[in-house]
Amino acid sequence: MSNLKIAKLPGIAEDRYVEESLYDIYEQLKRGFIDDWTYAGEITFEGDMTFESEVTFEDEVTFNEIINAGGGISVGGDIIPDTDNTYDLGSSSLEFKDLFIDGVANIDTLAGTTMSGNLAMGDNNITEMGNITGTDVDISAGTGTYTSTGTITSGDITIFDATPILVFKDSNSLGAASVGYIEWRDSGGGRAGFFGNNSAGNDDLFWKNEQGGNIGIQTTGAGEVQITSNVNITGTLGVGAITLNDATGVILSGSSGVFTMQGIGGSNNENWTINLESIANSILFSTGTGVTGTDWNADFFVGGRFGEGNRTLPAAGTDHRIRVYSDDTTVNTDYIEFFHNQSDAIIANGSGQIKLDSASSIIIDADNSAIAFADSGVDGFALGIFDSSDQLLFATYDTTGNQIVIGNVNNFFKDFDHALQTNPTLFVHSDLDPDISNNQWGSFAHDQENFVITTGVNVGTGSSPTTDENAIIFAPRGTERMRLSGTGDLFWTGAGTGLLYACMYVDGTQAIEVALTSGVIAEVKDDGTTSLDDGWLAGDLNLITFPTGGDEHYLSITKAGFYRVQWSLSFNTANPGANVEIHGGIAVDGTAIRNKAEAHRTIANNTDTGNMSGTAIIDCPNGTEQISIWLLNSTNNADVTVEHGNISMVMVGGT
Repeated sequence: MSNLKIAKLPGIAEDRYVEESLYDIYEQLKRGFIDDWTYAGEITFEGDMTFESEVTFEDEVTFNEIINAGGGISVGGDIIPDTDNTYDLGSSSLEFKDLFIDGVANIDTLAGTTMSGNLAMGDNNITEMGNITGTDVDISAGTGTYTSTGTITSGDITIFDATPILVFKDSNSLGAASVGYIEWRDSGGGRAGFFGNNSAGNDDLFWKNEQGGNIGIQTTGAGEVQITSNVNITGTLGVGAITLNDATGVILSGSSGVFTMQGIGGSNNENWTINLESIANSILFSTGTGVTGTDWNADFFVGGRFGEGNRTLPAAGTDHRIRVYSDDTTVNTDYIEFFHNQSDAIIANGSGQIKLDSASSIIIDADNSAIAFADSGVDGFALGIFDSSDQLLFATYDTTGNQIVIGNVNNFFKDFDHALQTNPTLFVHSDLDPDISNNQWGSFAHDQENFVITTGVNVGTGSSPTTDENAIIFAPRGTERMRLSGTGDLFWTGAGTGLLYACMYVDGTQAIEVALTSGVIAEVKDDGTTSLDDGWLAGDLNLITFPTGGDEHYLSITKAGFYRVQWSLSFNTANPGANVEIHGGIAVDGTAIRNKAEAHRTIANNTDTGNMSGTAIIDCPNGTEQISIWLLNSTNNADVTVEHGNISMVMVGGT
């Protein structure tokens, strides 16, 4: 069949063009309607067409104007516009009711308000979609991804999958400052809580209730909450029990400020408790009350891994202790432990020294019973009993002053201006600040030959130097008795001080007549028969005595030693005859000393008064010796009358 071209609506006969003989169709068209006809050729309509009955086109049909089809249009091929992206299917005021597509709908943009039924996208993505609302939304992503930058408002969201996963992601990579979270809001839009990270700067994950309520994790029956990584609890641990390891039966429980860890089997011996409530302002750490001699699981073991390097708990006993090891797990003696043995508090170590700070300022050497002091690790001073000896040693170091300074605590951080000493030296300072004047001190040292006692200089140095005698004073019983001046002079002060000394004398008001036999020594004393008067009188005495009771003729010493003894006599004889020779000297315990301090003279007549004297150093080893004077007439038996006499002595050394 040939082509048919119609330029006007049927019923306007003058506007028809028939290229082939179609008289029978024309007759029907002329009457103004088409009654079930089929044309197999190509037809072009250039005017408006109204079909009031069914028309079937089996070939290409071109409509250049509006088609009014009251009974519907059925096509057997494609409907294709002659220009892309130009014509509409319906309008905003005249919309099609339903759209049925069995194949693929290729739509650049889909705009709508309500969708019923299922929308299956296969492996393709839905992008730049507005809000999705509804009671049930089924998104089957397949291998694709549902991506939304808007807001999803929904009721329940149900994910049915063998391994369901809900993923949300922020814009940063792992390790970067991340923000992303699931948020709960109240009916007014305020945030009630969130799960995730809502703060840039870290990768922490939080589950937070911002309304002051609880976050609970609960199981039913025999269920459990399992945590396989580290746990940091910054809030309050509620009442109940947490099983840390079901295989060993370790249980944590907390109530009313008491936190208890229960050991294997739950026996009382194995409990460990942290009590924050029993004692005000205190934290109590305690173990079970039934600890036995071998049940040391009740003690504290800190550091390394228990059992490595043969590390053990403290030895069996009855007293709890804390043992702390180093991080070196290859040895088992690098620890310190603390305990009380029911009598004393004990700090013990397995090896090395106990240092009270990392700079080793104070070191305790338990093996040598010693303690050492240092400044930033530099040796300064040590005190202890070394090598199990019977001595307590104060030790200094050649490289750090070699000195010990005793001063006031107010000057604790001052430099006392002493140079490095050759030998260990003890300096004792006054209370005066050494920055004001640094000369008020005395010291003790041994210079490898002599023991040296010295003092500071006469005029010090400092902000206000003082001028001081800096003498060495000896003050037994709190009273000064002897002073060695700064210039080397030695003084005694106070009554009865100084060396031992004494004297006795015969004055001119009384005399002693000594009966003599030729060649026989006799002491100068009052024998009660021949004495003219009372005899000897006591002079100044210091720790040497003079007897009383009728036999006053000697001085009695009280301390053993060497004494310097001086004596003198003025005497005459009655009827001496011509040239009588009289000898005299010192007697010890009544025995004449003939080889020391002996003197003699010749008396010509009875009016001749002779004088004799002598000096000697006498050894008195017993400390009880009696010192007197003796006379001897080597010529005849004439007696001697002593008119004046004197004997004095002073201790000059020990024996």
